[in-house]
Amino acid sequence: MLSTYVRVPHGTDPKPAALTEILWSAQKKHVFLARPLDLKITPISGGISQLATLMSLAPDNGHDAYRVDSETVPCPHT
Repeated sequence: MLSTYVRVPHGTDPKPAALTEILWSAQKKHVFLARPLDLKITPISGGISQLATLMSLAPDNGHDAYRVDSETVPCPHT
């Protein structure tokens, strides 16, 4: 399982940004993603806003945060 996080402007579809981020993360970590890609996109904006409030920071209300998960497969032997 490969996980990453993405932020997009409020009200924007997170799928394009999530796809780009998960592909980039897999490339950096040399991980093979299971095909067909089945991205699990989970909103986490509420938790991020709560954490910002606890840290006395202003929450970023202009963006939504998401966690992106994708299944991986073992690397083939070379």
